[in-house]
Parts: sequence; C-alpha cells; structure tokens
Amino acid sequence: MKAYVIDSPRNIVVEEQPLKLLDGTVKVKITRTIISSTDLALYSGKDSEKLPIVPARIATGLVSEADDTSSFHKGERVLLSPYLADKVHGLTCNGFLRDYAILPEEYLISLPEGVTDDDGVLADYVALASSCLNVVDIKEHKYIVILGTGVFPLILAQLSQYYRAIPILVGKDEENLELAEDIGISYRVNSEKQDVQQRIMEITSGDMADCTVFECVQGINPQLAISLTSKGGKVCIAGFSAYMNKLSVDMRGILTRELNVVGVASGKESIMTAINLLANKVVNVRGLVKNRVPLEQTEDLFRRLAEGEDDFKDVYIDVD
Repeated sequence: MKAYVIDSPRNIVVEEQPLKLLDGTVKVKITRTIISSTDLALYSGKDSEKLPIVPARIATGLVSEADDTSSFHKGERVLLSPYLADKVHGLTCNGFLRDYAILPEEYLISLPEGVTDDDGVLADYVALASSCLNVVDIKEHKYIVILGTGVFPLILAQLSQYYRAIPILVGKDEENLELAEDIGISYRVNSEKQDVQQRIMEITSGDMADCTVFECVQGINPQLAISLTSKGGKVCIAGFSAYMNKLSVDMRGILTRELNVVGVASGKESIMTAINLLANKVVNVRGLVKNRVPLEQTEDLFRRLAEGEDDFKDVYIDVD
C-alpha cells in the first residue's frame, strides 16, 4: 500500500506501508482527498516535531474489505472522517495522501448517492460552517459579514442564507466574488475596490453587522472584523489552520463595542449534518475548488506551492 510521507521539511517520500485488517475495521480504496494550508505548513517545516506524517485530513473512497459483521459492504462509497477519537488526520495522526487506508468502521460515513467524491471531501468545511453558525447563534434577518472569499467563506455564506440570515461577503478575489453572485449571494464587497466600512454601513443602514466571521488565513486583518461589528455583536475566528501567523488587534474596539469574541476550529460534531446538507443541495460546492492533480504528482505540487510558484488554494487529489 502506497503512502506519501512528509519525512522532513520540504521532502516527501513514497513508502510501501502494509495494512492489516483487524476486527471492527474496514479497508478503503481512497478515491479523492484534498490538500489544505495546514498540509502545506507541515511540508514547509512549520512544525517539524509532527514529522514524519502522511498529510490530508479527509478523503472519500470505496470499501475494499470488511469482515462479516461489518455494516459496510465491498464497493460501498464512504467518507473517511478527519477525526479519529481525540486526533485529527494529517495533523496529529497520519492522513489520507495514500492509495488505501484502514479505519475503525465508526469513523466511516456512507455517502448518499447525490454526494460526489468532490463534494464529500468538502464536508468538513460544511461542518465547520454549521458549527460556526451554532456558536454565534445568528438570528433570522440579521447581518453576518464574512471576511474572505475562499472555500469556507463561500460555504458559510450559503449556509447563513439558508438559515435566513443576510450574509455580506468581503474579499479581494474577483473571480470568487463573481462565483458568489452565481450561487445567490446578494451582497459582495471587493475590499480592494470599495471602502468596506462605508459599504457595510450602507447595506445595514448604519447598524453594522450583528456578527462578523473571519477565516484563519493570511491576508485578513482581524481589526476589520471589529470595526464592522455592531455594539454588543459577535466576532468569530474560524478555520482549521493550526499554523497561521500571530494576530494583533487593538483591544479597545472590543471593549468599547462590548463584543463577544469566539473561536471555532473544528466541525467534528457537525459531520453528519454536513453530509445531509450536501445530500439535500442546501449548499452548492461545485466549482469552489478549481485545481486538481493526480496522486503521483503531489510531490511536485507541494514543491511548487512551497516555493511560491503557485498561489495556494485548496487542491483536489485524484487517487483513483
């Protein structure tokens, strides 16, 4: 069984790793996974103590082997959960940049017919968005400003709209702002072309946002989240990235506006909810990830990304 291992900073080796089927476990032929900013951070040497490690936190696949007592059958399409007990695949235990994996069956989820492999590996983003909305408890017809135009912000905006809140997407990626329009997000603000604070004031009739969410990625100023949030509102820091740079904010804005600041870093409790949302087409994830490479080209992919030859965006890895 072939696994792609980050064994030292900026070095990936391909290893043959024997896998043994134990009682209560299921062997899965992986078909799709996705590379995230956390994977790139580990490859770049941000946390050498975690190496060696197989990256990639989530995957889809086909059941290859299962014992007679298993609830899964050969050929069944499944999602391999990012979470294993108190561990996270690709971060605190080996992930899914490999051709086969064996997991206890309680960490596999049967994929409904309408959920494709591409959809499935975005389930954790949908789960994170669901968890985020649960934490901030946004109400109907209230404004939620979402800073960023990547995969997670676009999913969060759709889910906010589904729960009858009013999302306002703020970012500088014009292509993704246009994509947001195509999937029905009415309010979009280009932070490079518009005065964000003035535009949010106009949209909200001067009240500002009841809640502002910003994703843990580089290039987003957390001070902006504070300035866009109404007095007594909520600011939510959300995302999976364990290796973002330190943030610096002026605490006076939090105090004078009496803001509630919360953090959401996991979608663990909302994975099944996410699958149901995808199956019922509540969120449209088609086209959110534009890049894909075959498994055998991932070594070159990591090198290009680490050297800055390509701007980082989530990348589908085709294993089948």
